[in-house]
Amino acid sequence: MHEQIERDRPLEKAVQAIENVIRHHGAPHLRPASCKLSMLQRESMDVMLVLLLLMITFVYLIVRIIYAAASVIFMQRKTLTVKKNQ
Repeated sequence: MHEQIERDRPLEKAVQAIENVIRHHGAPHLRPASCKLSMLQRESMDVMLVLLLLMITFVYLIVRIIYAAASVIFMQRKTLTVKKNQ
């Protein structure tokens, strides 16, 4: 029965929680720990930077591999064309 009474008064529970925060001057013990972190730590910018650098490196390597493969293929075609003309 006591649980039923508490379920019927959510507004009173909210008012009590707000009054508790006011009594304890903002209730620092209820604040999330992320409030004490710097923006760099909170947003995980160091991890994002590492991932961005990995992606850029990966794309650069793929482009270089494609360029090298294309130059080898075109070089072979060019030498075959020159040999046929001779």
